[in-house]
Amino acid sequence: MFDTKPLNEEEFVEMVNLLKRYSDNHLDQFDNWKLISKKGDVFISLSLKASGPESSYDELE
Repeated sequence: MFDTKPLNEEEFVEMVNLLKRYSDNHLDQFDNWKLISKKGDVFISLSLKASGPESSYDELE
């Protein structure tokens, strides 16, 4: 069973760091994922190319 509490700041930072690590070590050109959440299906796209203007993205460090 998954935890249904919102992420705290430390967990969010860990998620971003793991995504960066995944991107550096596993991402070839793109990945598309579908998660089933309590709000419905969530679609996630990771890509080496922006799907719109880069200015529309939040930069995470």
